[in-house]
Amino acid sequence: MTNYWQIASGAYGRDYSEFFIRYGIASFFWQENDKALKLLSTIQKGDIIILKSGITVIKAVGKVVEKLGKVTGYGDKDWLDFDGWQQPYYVYVEWYCPPKPFSISISGLKQGTISGIEQTHIKNTADLLLKHIPISIPLPEPKLEKIEDSAILKHLIQTSLSPSSAENLTNTLVRIRLLAEYYEVHGVNILEHETRTFLVIPLLLALGWREQQLKIEYGCKRGKIDIACFSKNHSKDSTDDDCIMIIETKAFWSGLDFADKQVEGYAQCFKNCKKFVSTNGFCYKVFEFDQNNKFNLIAYLNLLRPSKRYPLDNHIAGALEAITMLMP
Repeated sequence: MTNYWQIASGAYGRDYSEFFIRYGIASFFWQENDKALKLLSTIQKGDIIILKSGITVIKAVGKVVEKLGKVTGYGDKDWLDFDGWQQPYYVYVEWYCPPKPFSISISGLKQGTISGIEQTHIKNTADLLLKHIPISIPLPEPKLEKIEDSAILKHLIQTSLSPSSAENLTNTLVRIRLLAEYYEVHGVNILEHETRTFLVIPLLLALGWREQQLKIEYGCKRGKIDIACFSKNHSKDSTDDDCIMIIETKAFWSGLDFADKQVEGYAQCFKNCKKFVSTNGFCYKVFEFDQNNKFNLIAYLNLLRPSKRYPLDNHIAGALEAITMLMP
């Protein structure tokens, strides 16, 4: 008998649907390991999965398939790192969806990450969609190559970090990680001013920025920039043209989807600014405008799990490039 499932495309600010469809997979996080593994064991090849957003929107429909002798798995895909939020439980899916963004509204979907579907009208909708929308051919999964702090420090010293500053940066990385790991386990409602104060500013100072170069909540036409970084000490004579990097900080548990759009909006105010960053305190996404004025992610750094490339797309640079771009 074919079972029907619904799985969330991500929480607020974290939409994973693009990557699920791109790589032929669905993944999720569950704090209770035993219950998650028990649920995975009930998902079988040929089952139908609806990829949902909230409780009213279907973004894609898929069939559970077998790859490399497996249908489901746990903990062996480090690349399932969505801006720092790992999704260790996964199931292989043959997704069906049009090439353009697609969604339909429907009633009866449930809250939660993953659950079975009993409602006949939802099952019928899934069956109908499978017959009328095209299959999405998955790309090869990204390969995650981790990188050690020693390699990061060596790279920075070869570029612009003085050897005398290396010890301070090493100690700062240790302190930031200890605090971030504490937040991961015990932190509740860690707001953006806390991530900015305790996680982001210490890293910037260790990378060589002076306090006089940094302005907190710097006003512009579109609002207030969380951190504006200037080419020289900020003074009454400084202008927006002296700003060379802007950083949008978010709460520790926030996804960066909306931060990316926000920092792109702020970028319009600064003609000479070349680097645009969004961060939740331990993950950093660095953007720039290309020659066609398109806003692109070019580098990614996860301080807790640094890697040589962006885990979700190996065409995007990783920790070495990102941390270098964060320097003055």
